[in-house]
Amino acid sequence: MPISVLEAMAAGLPIASVDVGDVRAMLAPCNQPYVVARDDDALADAITALLAQRSLRERLGAGNRQHAHMHYDQETMFQEHDLVLQGQWNTRRSPVAAPATVLGAGGRAR
Repeated sequence: MPISVLEAMAAGLPIASVDVGDVRAMLAPCNQPYVVARDDDALADAITALLAQRSLRERLGAGNRQHAHMHYDQETMFQEHDLVLQGQWNTRRSPVAAPATVLGAGGRAR
């Protein structure tokens, strides 16, 4: 979960990215088509499309800001982390996939 992506979303910016990690799942659905395969030309095309259309940038940025506020604000993140620590996390509630391993006290998997 790149902090730079969360910061850009909170600032109301559109995102063009290659499809790595959680980036696609983090973004508002309207911005997900601009997450492309690991290909220089595909990324250049996504960036070019965003640069060419101010209204598109504004629409995607607004969608990202709303999505960030709904899913990644401080209180929501505290609640989600608390559920993970309690072993009660439900993947249907969260826009990001569940962690593979939950670590208990002393860093041991539980």
